[in-house]
Amino acid sequence: MAYVTERAVGQPAYQRLAADLRSQISSGQLPIGAPLPSVRRLVEDHGVSTTVARAAVNELRHEGLVIGQQGKAVYVAATPKEVAGRQASLDTLARQVDELRADVVKLTTQSAALARAGHGQDGQQGPGSGDLARQLKELRAAVAHLAEQLPAIDELRQQLGQLQAELVLLYTKVGFSYPPEMAGQAPASTRKRTGTK
Repeated sequence: MAYVTERAVGQPAYQRLAADLRSQISSGQLPIGAPLPSVRRLVEDHGVSTTVARAAVNELRHEGLVIGQQGKAVYVAATPKEVAGRQASLDTLARQVDELRADVVKLTTQSAALARAGHGQDGQQGPGSGDLARQLKELRAAVAHLAEQLPAIDELRQQLGQLQAELVLLYTKVGFSYPPEMAGQAPASTRKRTGTK
């Protein structure tokens, strides 16, 4: 089965294979929790080498789309849309921190200019300069706090992704599909077996 498309011509073989698998994940052909075809199966179906098949799976793993170990089962952990949504949230937070930093620089410049202009011969500050200094101090504190939180937020997102992937594996191992019918509740088959409602 050939998977080369017009837009993929010129791409390395592993990227074309990864794009094909990514497309199957996006379309639902390979839903979350489903095992990825084995390396051997990918080699047979796509006419590529083992090295190419492994590189394609590694690319999907690096993107956060699949989890597991080669030689054992590798499962679909997320769709490209879900991964992009997580990345967009981090990008938005980083952009907000950058904007706050720019505001701090601007306010620092304004504060320095007001301080120079506001000091008369008697050494008294001009009107409003104390308020601006307070706002600048608060803004600096907010930027510092956000900057400190970025690594923690990124780490939490990674941990959440790992937990979700482990949950997908557990559902698969016990024979249930993921995600459950209702978030936060056990699947109907579990409710029947345990007697919970």
